[in-house]
Amino acid sequence: MKEARAARQAQALQPKAKAVKIVKEAKPPKAPKAPKAAKEPKPAKAAKSAKDNKPSRADKTAQKAENLEAAKKATKKSAKT
Repeated sequence: MKEARAARQAQALQPKAKAVKIVKEAKPPKAPKAPKAAKEPKPAKAAKSAKDNKPSRADKTAQKAENLEAAKKATKKSAKT
């Protein structure tokens, strides 16, 4: 035990090897790229097309209100007719 401890301490007292610093080589500068040709402007799009003709949220609420009004008017009919 004592010998092992003495060996460890002796090892710890030894000078430690330092990490070697990596020297990076400078790369030659890249040649500038030629400018790209200007693209033609795209044709203007129409207003947002509804996906699969789905009604918007405002349309849905308006439709619900109309249906509610129609239901209220329908219940007011007399039972005699």
